[in-house]
Amino acid sequence: MAFAYSRIPLAQMRHEKFKGDWKYLDRAIFELPEANANRAVLELAVLLRSVDDDWDLSAQIKRDFGTLYGVDGTTSALTLRDVPNKIIHANKLEWATSDPADPRLVCHAHPNQQERFKWVRATISIFSLATACGMFLG
Repeated sequence: MAFAYSRIPLAQMRHEKFKGDWKYLDRAIFELPEANANRAVLELAVLLRSVDDDWDLSAQIKRDFGTLYGVDGTTSALTLRDVPNKIIHANKLEWATSDPADPRLVCHAHPNQQERFKWVRATISIFSLATACGMFLG
């Protein structure tokens, strides 16, 4: 969550204060934090899946966690159960931070698995995911 919400302010600061090529700065404020965020969200997904298996949280928490894009062009709402599944089975994770108020994690399906699993990508609301995590801890 910290990564998703800090990406735009950091990009603005980098653009305004550091003109030209700053490849090591870019690595420090963009590349390494993204790698850490990807690893953290994958660990969170495994934990969420395990907790949901044991406690059936997805039956208790009925909310929209994002959008699932099917191979046939349809869209549907993501459930809590869908979230860890899409993260775990994603070929690529992408952080969509163009809207600072609503950052999203985009999970891209493996190209050779799309027909089998019937999805192309899923966009996960960071806010909704954080809300669910806060509910678990409360």
